[in-house]
Order: sequence, then C-alpha cells, then structure tokens
Amino acid sequence: MSSLEILDLSYKMLSGDIPAWIGTAFSSLKVLQLRSNAYSGGLLFGISKLTSLHILDLAENNLSGSIPYIRSG
Repeated sequence: MSSLEILDLSYKMLSGDIPAWIGTAFSSLKVLQLRSNAYSGGLLFGISKLTSLHILDLAENNLSGSIPYIRSG
C-alpha cells in the first residue's frame, strides 16, 4: 500500500481504459486528476477502493457510464 495522496496525470496524452490497479496501488489517494487525456470506456470499480478520495477530476476525456460509489473511510 502506497502513502501517495495526490496523483496528477492531467494533460499526459494517456489513452485507453483507466488502469484498474490505481484503486489498489494507491488506496490512500486524496486527489486523483486525470483531466484532458484520451481515456475511453467506463470507470472500473477499482476506483471505488479509493476511500480517502476528496477530488476526482475526469474532465475532457471520452468516458461513459456512471461513477462507481466510493465509500468514505
């Protein structure tokens, strides 16, 4: 488990699905910024494991579907 609290991957020209491992590798994240990439598809339920998350920025991507419920920890 990582103690990383802020992960900003905005404007990095990343594409494909949002990696499922983010939810398990960085479970103490408080800020996850993925703005302005080329992510597509839906959000995986791995994100629901981010129970400390306060800010989730997914703007300007090609995502579809709903955001999984995130239980606060």
